[in-house]
Amino acid sequence: MFSKTKLFLTIGLSLLLLLIAFSGYRINALSRQQVQIMEDYSTVNSIAFGILSINKWEEKITTIVEKQIQQFSFTPEQRVELQKEVEKMLHAMIDKAMSNLTKKQTSIKGKIRKAAVNVFVDEDQLHDQVPGFAKTIVDQVNKPSTKKTLKNLAEDKLDEVKETTFDSSMVAQRKVTNAIFSKYGARNSTGFKKKTDKLFADIRYESYAYTLVVFACILLLLALWKYFIDHQELQKSLFIFSLLAAGVVLIVGVSSVMIEVEARLEKIDFHLMGEHLIFEDQVLFFQSKSIMDVVVILLKNAKIDSIVVGLLILTFSVFFPLGKLISSGLYLLRESSRKNKFVHFFAFKSGKWSMADVMVVAIMLTYIGMNSMLTSQLAVLNIKEDNITSIATNNTSLQPGYMVFVLFVVFALILSEILNRITKKIAEISS
Repeated sequence: MFSKTKLFLTIGLSLLLLLIAFSGYRINALSRQQVQIMEDYSTVNSIAFGILSINKWEEKITTIVEKQIQQFSFTPEQRVELQKEVEKMLHAMIDKAMSNLTKKQTSIKGKIRKAAVNVFVDEDQLHDQVPGFAKTIVDQVNKPSTKKTLKNLAEDKLDEVKETTFDSSMVAQRKVTNAIFSKYGARNSTGFKKKTDKLFADIRYESYAYTLVVFACILLLLALWKYFIDHQELQKSLFIFSLLAAGVVLIVGVSSVMIEVEARLEKIDFHLMGEHLIFEDQVLFFQSKSIMDVVVILLKNAKIDSIVVGLLILTFSVFFPLGKLISSGLYLLRESSRKNKFVHFFAFKSGKWSMADVMVVAIMLTYIGMNSMLTSQLAVLNIKEDNITSIATNNTSLQPGYMVFVLFVVFALILSEILNRITKKIAEISS
């Protein structure tokens, strides 16, 4: 009876372990894929390529100015104001011309010219004709052919400004963005955003789905323990499979992304010449790391203090938990190992030396602290004024890797209690 139960249990646990391993692999792969997409997204939408780019400003301002030139036209009120200004200019010109012509002359030619002006030119009559001249000028300016000429002149001047404000670094920027667009099969930033938004949504859905699968499998293992805890013949098999499952969960937890920190200007809107000059999704900062990523970065650093910290994290958050799992299995399976000091230490006393639970708390505190800090700092960038409006957002979030790591910590504690209970029963039977 028990042999059949043990066989079916072994087959079931093997399938369960395979499901945990596959789900863990997918969680890790999806987290890496998400990081890569987010890094590409941050590059394309970096403030260096956006609001801090001279060429980006030039493109947006040029678009607004070109639109203003194409829509150039006088309203009735503007025609009246323009005519008044032209009249002022004509009156001033007449006054200046008459002043120059009627001033005291010393040469014979100048005296003859002055006499002719006094005889043939009536200054008051000229001033009376100014409104008519001004109206004719305004009518000429408002003709389609004249407006077209003015638009061409304005566009020529605008092209000159564009050439003088060109930033050579933009060529390199465009190469980078075009390469990323090609990678995702997008033609422009709008298409790229649509592609990445869909990818983000799909990845998040899959990641959390596989995370739930891992949680469900661990809960099923615990349910099996509750049912078979008193069956000594099945305890060893169930415990070994539980240790293997815990090992898989640990590896997934430390290698998958745990926290994602992102700050961005979601929208900044400048009001210029009656138009909206808008920058969207300007990424200020992005960082996403797993425990192993942090360890690798610290170990690659040439500074001795960074290397020491990296080794400490690797030892107490990876090696110690793995040592505890292996020693627990040896302690249960091999009676001779129970007398080994190292096995006994790792099986029962290494818990207080392991930093796995400390890492859980540290990451949570980092998340809370970073979230609060970024939220408070970005709040300053949220501006609502007549000429500018901006919205800054903090997208810091804990990732499935963190949840899996928390699951390992809790599961490892429960397995320690189970091992204590099993060994006590074995000791009672032996005595």
